[in-house]
Amino acid sequence: MNKKVESQNNAYKQDKLGKIPSWLKILLLKYWVAGAAFYFFGMGSYWIWYKSTDDIYTSTLKIYIVVGFGYVLFKEYVEKHFIRLMRTSTDDTYRYNLINLHGTLSFILHFVYGMLATLLMMIFVVNVFTYENMWDLGTNGAEPFGVAFVYLAIDIIAISIKNGIIAWYKHIKYKKNLKLQQSLLDEDDVKVYGENLPEVSSNDNFTNDVESTDNNMTTQNEEE
Repeated sequence: MNKKVESQNNAYKQDKLGKIPSWLKILLLKYWVAGAAFYFFGMGSYWIWYKSTDDIYTSTLKIYIVVGFGYVLFKEYVEKHFIRLMRTSTDDTYRYNLINLHGTLSFILHFVYGMLATLLMMIFVVNVFTYENMWDLGTNGAEPFGVAFVYLAIDIIAISIKNGIIAWYKHIKYKKNLKLQQSLLDEDDVKVYGENLPEVSSNDNFTNDVESTDNNMTTQNEEE
């Protein structure tokens, strides 16, 4: 059997996609999720929320709600689960998720975060990318690729803050446990080397030996 056939039959051989680091795949996933949310719920659903009779404030509020809700759905039901499935015994991908909970609480937290991130995205895109009033997102040239970069930057900052707080908390907890263990060891040393030692008489062994020697010498002199 040649090497090519042997490598094809090796079930434990790592494929080319498996050699890509998980953080890079997750980065691309987050970028795709952000762009897809804006494309499908912002540009793709334009005919749902847009009306020619809406003023600029009503139109912008609609796109904010629709895009924000779409971003929440993608984060909760697509991105989070893919990142959790990528976890292995040697690579904890959970740290790349901002929220790792389940059920209603996870959706609520993702909703709060998604709507806040969408608001920041709209302010940044309108005032930096398009140089327009922040209420003109529905009529200017915002597109998925630029929006996805803004979403990705916000997500990276939020996850970095979360992981920093967790690392700081673990460091403090480690220091407390270390001090507690040291205090317990000190108490054990006191018990072993202090309290359990036998009491020493007022006359130590050296004094007793000297006195016994003197008494023996006195007895010998008297006998002589």
